[in-house]
Amino acid sequence: MSLAGLENMVLNSYRLGIERKGKSMMKVFICPQCGWIRTVSRRKKVECYKCGEPEMAQAKITYDEYSGMNPKERADYSTGWLYIHPRNVKEQHV
Repeated sequence: MSLAGLENMVLNSYRLGIERKGKSMMKVFICPQCGWIRTVSRRKKVECYKCGEPEMAQAKITYDEYSGMNPKERADYSTGWLYIHPRNVKEQHV
């Protein structure tokens, strides 16, 4: 492939990326029990591999926002999400 052809391919990919910004097929889910975050592409019902919760909630952040976060920002997002969305803890009667 020529240098000009490679340059055009890179520019077209870049333009497509700009057009699709915020429209990623990847979705971000968060576990309502433990706060673990998982990304998926096609599934609508997502289970938590960390605690076994059968249904995770879709987060209100895009995949682009999530992928731009560092580990501390992700942990802070999870903690804040759990604070705003109280867990459904079942009371155990002894």
